[in-house]
Amino acid sequence: MRRAIGMAIVTTVLMAGAVRAQTPAAQGGMAADATGACRADMDKLCSGIEPGGGRMKDCLRQHVAELSPGCRKTLRKLAKAAQESGAMEWIRACRDDVGKVCQGVEPGGGRVVACLQSHSDQVSPGCKKALPAQ
Repeated sequence: MRRAIGMAIVTTVLMAGAVRAQTPAAQGGMAADATGACRADMDKLCSGIEPGGGRMKDCLRQHVAELSPGCRKTLRKLAKAAQESGAMEWIRACRDDVGKVCQGVEPGGGRVVACLQSHSDQVSPGCKKALPAQ
């Protein structure tokens, strides 16, 4: 049960980081918090993994039981912030669309959101409705 909860937190936070709403706080501070708090875990558990394409997320998810308390705490905090901001609604609604329409887009800096918005004619109705306004 704890492992499932931990995996959900890692997935939520990392997915939020990949397709985060375009607010200055979301783009900078929160992502930096996760990277800083989890850097040692990433170096220890995922040292041979090249970032990008969801590879780091998958690695951390595989090692969720081994994450340090500081990393877990930060990921929980970021998951809560993403949920409170409403970002989780469109992240869930657009998950499949990201893979189909914006697969090659490098996450971060609002690039995935911009891709989805610029291809709104190709995304599912649920995603289109849940996307933040431009």
